[in-house]
Amino acid sequence: IKRAIRLHRRFGVQAVQKSQRCAIFLQIGKRGKRLVFAQQDGKALSRQFRRERPWRGRRTVIQHLRINWFAKLRKESDLPLNTDFVGFDIETTGLDSHIHRITEIGAVRVENGVVTKSFQTFVDPGMPIPPEIVQLTGITDRDVYGAPGEAEAVRAFLDFVGDLPLVAHNAAFDIGFITAAAKRSGLAFDPVYIDTLPIAQALLKQLKKFKLDIISNALGLPDFNHHRASDDAAVCARIFTTLRPRLADKGAKTLSDAGALVAELRKNDARRPRHITLLVQNKAGLKNLYELISKSHLE
Repeated sequence: IKRAIRLHRRFGVQAVQKSQRCAIFLQIGKRGKRLVFAQQDGKALSRQFRRERPWRGRRTVIQHLRINWFAKLRKESDLPLNTDFVGFDIETTGLDSHIHRITEIGAVRVENGVVTKSFQTFVDPGMPIPPEIVQLTGITDRDVYGAPGEAEAVRAFLDFVGDLPLVAHNAAFDIGFITAAAKRSGLAFDPVYIDTLPIAQALLKQLKKFKLDIISNALGLPDFNHHRASDDAAVCARIFTTLRPRLADKGAKTLSDAGALVAELRKNDARRPRHITLLVQNKAGLKNLYELISKSHLE
């Protein structure tokens, strides 16, 4: 699913043309069950959804629906847990990697647990930066004027990364934008990456929220300028460097071990999204889907 743009909170099934790419999600949460319908065509989330779930909610649900698409990028890796890595972060004009564009890329190379190199570039998005994004990040149209275009900036970033694994916070968002930009630019991008968000959720059970600044403060790390790519990249690297020994203490020796450990620790985590994707091939499958929906109401 490349774009989740039409969401309906009520139970039901919708018919779409055969050519359209779509999926139906049965989302199970504290408030019960609901079906969420996502299809590729369209321009915006429904007004009802925007009204009920503002900016933060929109981002959460969009990424929730994309989780299966990004899963294929999270490779198995026998690299040691203490391997060198690149922590990175991006700023963008919005939330959808197929509509919006990158405005800044920041990264740090960590070798033997120490930051040895840094990377930062503004990126000309080829479109105006919305006022709410300017307010959030402080990046203006003047900042990106004359900056490298998308292809040049992403190529420079990939050259900086080399063959090292990537580390990001809520990595699906950042990896998704780099993936889309690399595809548009004809660049190969199929990385091993580590997400500090589920690691923090697995190890810092005392926290209720897991924003980058909240985790940083909980770990006693230095203050930083949140929502700027360079600063966020550096603090993300510090978080992973700080939490990595805790993963090792629990038996993780490789990056794959760490991934399996985090999944096990979060197995019963109420915060973790629970959903299944239901795609029907024929009328019999559609009938079975309707029966499933009926049972979700009655049983």
